[in-house]
Amino acid sequence: MEVMYVHVGIKAAHDVPVFSDAVLRDDFFSRCDQFVKRGGAVCAYALMPNHAHLLVTSPGHAELGAALRDVLAPLARFRNGMHAERGPIFVRPSWRRDVTTDEHLDYLPFYIHANPVPRFTDVHQLHRGRETSHSAWRGDDRPSWLQPDALLARHGGWDGFVAYCEARRDPERGQSQLPLFLETEVLLALGRVARATGVNPNTTLDSSRGGTRDRKLAAWMLHRHGVLAQRQIVDLLKAPPMMLYRWRSAVDTQEEFAEARTALDRE
Repeated sequence: MEVMYVHVGIKAAHDVPVFSDAVLRDDFFSRCDQFVKRGGAVCAYALMPNHAHLLVTSPGHAELGAALRDVLAPLARFRNGMHAERGPIFVRPSWRRDVTTDEHLDYLPFYIHANPVPRFTDVHQLHRGRETSHSAWRGDDRPSWLQPDALLARHGGWDGFVAYCEARRDPERGQSQLPLFLETEVLLALGRVARATGVNPNTTLDSSRGGTRDRKLAAWMLHRHGVLAQRQIVDLLKAPPMMLYRWRSAVDTQEEFAEARTALDRE
């Protein structure tokens, strides 16, 4: 893997629904050429109301940071001007994870395109207009800053990528399968929570314990650091989506989690 790929997560502060506004989505898209100007490109993306996932090629972390600043700072000012508000609207810094294995790189476009899909059962569900780059991967209205060709080639083209997406589905349950490298990522994430809380990772997965401190931190960690999609966290922790949302919000906002939040962010 000669090109440096990075999985970037952008989160709105206080869950402000930035990307549910079509005007703000268009403003975001209009600024994505900053990645190209800095020597990189966006390869895949998904926009949800309060957060976004990007898979980018990067010439280095400093240049990537500058590109993100040049995209998000004007967007924040534009949004604040629309609503007569002030202050930052994105959680800083955006989290970034270097892609270090071929398996991870092959999986990420599927993961990103499936992120807004509550229950993935059919690859046709991934065609969601401009909400994700899936249709542009197919060849529909592809902007110049979106450059997926190298990743498509890894799958043998569009048909090969569709076949790969279909293979991620468990036909028995209609849920995406967890690749081996993600199982490892989950174990690492739960291990970090265990070090922060002193609770055995296997105990954290025990759904009978409800919303304990370690389970709230696990939900936050798995979501915030882009380890799993929402539906996969639901399966793992056996808690409904709204409950997981409340747990994550508690970790994000309550002072009692501040120290653990900082420790987990540093790992």
